[in-house]
Amino acid sequence: MRILSCDTSTRTLCVRLSTEKGFEEIALDAGSQHTQAALALLKGLCDRQGISFKDLDLLACFRGPGSFTGLRIAMSTLKGINLATGVPLVSISTLDAMQRTMDFVHCPICSLIDGKKGRFYVGLFFKGESLHEELDIEPELYCPTLRQCLEKVGTSTVLLTGPDSQAFYDKIKDSLEGLTVVVDSKSRSCMLALEELAQEHLNSIGPDDIGQGPSYIRKSDAEEALERHHE
Repeated sequence: MRILSCDTSTRTLCVRLSTEKGFEEIALDAGSQHTQAALALLKGLCDRQGISFKDLDLLACFRGPGSFTGLRIAMSTLKGINLATGVPLVSISTLDAMQRTMDFVHCPICSLIDGKKGRFYVGLFFKGESLHEELDIEPELYCPTLRQCLEKVGTSTVLLTGPDSQAFYDKIKDSLEGLTVVVDSKSRSCMLALEELAQEHLNSIGPDDIGQGPSYIRKSDAEEALERHHE
């Protein structure tokens, strides 16, 4: 299966193409130049394999949570290819892909992204299944939910994963009595996980609806300002 994936949710722009011949993945610190660089990198991947966008079987990107602007860039780029070629597009939860990279671990996995403003985006998974909805929450307020979910699955051990997991742990470590917490703060590629989850989603549910957009969880600054203006 020929799968083209793109991630622009952070400063690092990641693209990946998998074909029957193998795969090529590129990670580039593009800063604020994601819009200009993404399409060129994606086309370069295909050109080197001697294929065009219409020869692909699947397009994949993250739908969030993550950077508001960043999520829109990858999704809009791939939607353009989707509309021009008819190749199906599937967007996947960023937090789900993060836990997928650690699916060899046998305890619950807590995926974490620093959402700024003192809050984190949080997902909790056990054996690949989500234990609660994705949250945008202050670390200290998350502890009761974490304890309740761990108790429900009969364990007191949890793995915190993601490049921001150490910062999250530092804020809640004094509230973790009785729990065994392992922190994995390495920055690792989620592109293979994105690819695998997108293929599974396509086979079981199908491609994204044309109206599917990024999943922000949190309201944008503009939306919050508008709400305050009308209060």
